[in-house]
Amino acid sequence: MILTGTRQIGKSFLIRHVGKKLFKNFIEINLVEDSAGNRLVGKVKTTQDFYLTLASLAGTSFGTRDDTLIF
Repeated sequence: MILTGTRQIGKSFLIRHVGKKLFKNFIEINLVEDSAGNRLVGKVKTTQDFYLTLASLAGTSFGTRDDTLIF
């Protein structure tokens, strides 16, 4: 999903709020501020690689693909 809009109107707030309400697990990756984000996408070639790497970084906060929102 791509969410667009002007700055400072609550886009990220809305995703965090709804994500935490509707999903059992919510994982936020900030590629600008989080060095783990660069490790996550740096060498990933497939979606399976992505989920395996994310699960190792997120630890217990990662459930299944069906009950986890990755933002």
